[in-house]
Order: sequence, then C-alpha cells, then structure tokens
Amino acid sequence: MYLEEAKKQAEVFQRLSSRPFIPCTLEEVEGIEQHIKHRLPEAYREILL
Repeated sequence: MYLEEAKKQAEVFQRLSSRPFIPCTLEEVEGIEQHIKHRLPEAYREILL
C-alpha cells in the first residue's frame, strides 16, 4: 500500500520534470549499500530500482 502511493507520487513528479526518470541499476544500489555499510530497506530498494 505504501509503495503504491509512493509510485503515484513519483509519476506526478515525472510529469512535472523535464528530465526522464532513470531508475538505478542493481549494481548502483549495491554500491550505495557498500558505501554506507548497510543494506537499504526493501521498500526503498524497490523504489530505486
């Protein structure tokens, strides 16, 4: 339920932006996690991917 609302909000921002939304790759997300030495919450990972 929370992710559905977040996705709807992201769609609104996408329509307002002149730049296309480009999701992160799995490698980028894993790189962030390695940098901060912590795994991101699944909901946040899903939004980034």
